[in-house]
Amino acid sequence: MAFSAGQKLTADLLNAAFDRRRRVYQTSDISVTNSATLVSSTDMVLSMEVSAIYSVDMYLITDGNSTGDAKYNLLVPTGALVVKHSRWGGTSSDTTVTAAPHRQSLDQGSMDLSGVAFGTRVASKPSAVIAMGSTAGSCTFQFAQNTANNTNPSMLLAGSWMELVKLSA
Repeated sequence: MAFSAGQKLTADLLNAAFDRRRRVYQTSDISVTNSATLVSSTDMVLSMEVSAIYSVDMYLITDGNSTGDAKYNLLVPTGALVVKHSRWGGTSSDTTVTAAPHRQSLDQGSMDLSGVAFGTRVASKPSAVIAMGSTAGSCTFQFAQNTANNTNPSMLLAGSWMELVKLSA
């Protein structure tokens, strides 16, 4: 948002400018064992407006074994379109830098995150674009095991973050 010389800066204008970019972070670890059911983060939730377009950037720190792996989802209101791009993805066989580094999903389904071995943290930087429909609501980060595994948990670690930038006016 650009301002002009001599323009009266109201609280509404300043709040709108500051509200265009918002970031939240995970304050404590989320641990999921023996369940592929997505769990919503209570920390990584951001509100979105009707008919707006947002870019989403995430930095996810995960840990899990190669059997359970992990997955994430962005829960959005009905009618919103999510286009996701993962800069790391796949399953446990994707343990090298070159394996499956780019994946895209045009639906709201979950995306895989590799678990290399329990005790080995993996960082990924998925991104997305969300086009809101006629219903306002929140973008909520969800996390689970990709395949239910009762040996070791799949974890989303504290310090992971999600940022929304409103692209449309």
